[in-house]
Amino acid sequence: MKILFTSDIHVDPRYLGAACNIALKQAVDCLIIGGDLIPHFPPMPSPERLLEIQIDYLKTDLVPRLKVFRQTTKCAIYLDLGNDDLRGARKILEAHDGELFHLLHGRKHCLTPRVDIVGYMNVPPTPFVRKDWEKPDTHETPYEPGNRILVNGYISRNGRIETKQLDLNDTDTIESDLDRLSEMIEKPFVFVSHSPPHNTPLDILSSACMSAAVPSGILSKAGLKKGFFRFRCTAISMNLRFAPVRFKPVSDNPCV
Repeated sequence: MKILFTSDIHVDPRYLGAACNIALKQAVDCLIIGGDLIPHFPPMPSPERLLEIQIDYLKTDLVPRLKVFRQTTKCAIYLDLGNDDLRGARKILEAHDGELFHLLHGRKHCLTPRVDIVGYMNVPPTPFVRKDWEKPDTHETPYEPGNRILVNGYISRNGRIETKQLDLNDTDTIESDLDRLSEMIEKPFVFVSHSPPHNTPLDILSSACMSAAVPSGILSKAGLKKGFFRFRCTAISMNLRFAPVRFKPVSDNPCV
């Protein structure tokens, strides 16, 4: 199977088209977009206006473009929003889930008869005001010591913007989510995380919002519990687009 992975295409509106073109030229079997789908729209609008803009982009640009892409290829698409995207816009994607593409967050899909793909898009606390996709990493360590964070911000819920203050003592954490997600694991899997797994070869940016719960949670617990080799999965994350060298799996036992 040939897989094309990209992420953080919000940096430039042309990146989505570029990814689709590469997928066609390379005749890939699977296109994975690991979060932060919606381009930046300077000057920065109000949160309410931003939600409207993001909904409109998904409805009038991303979805139609992927429809055209799928008319010329059988390439499967797996994607979801990232922490820069407002969760209130996800309803546009949900309307096409399972047909045009497959949403990743908190779910498991069959990638091949022998391999699944599992996704998780939440990130530890960041220094940004959009808090839809943020949670404490673990109860003991809600964020990596030394990282700059912002507790107060806003979320989008039911089509509205609401203020949000992160509770760093909350027991509802990335770690607890991944514990539940790991119960779904039954065979080797590709794990798509928007937050780079801390202290792995994918953790290459000091400013990134790394997650210690990812490598200590689903990447190790699920593999050990199901009898796989430790890290018998391929983990991919938002940081790959910055990597100066070709992607390498986190272990010598990649599942693809």
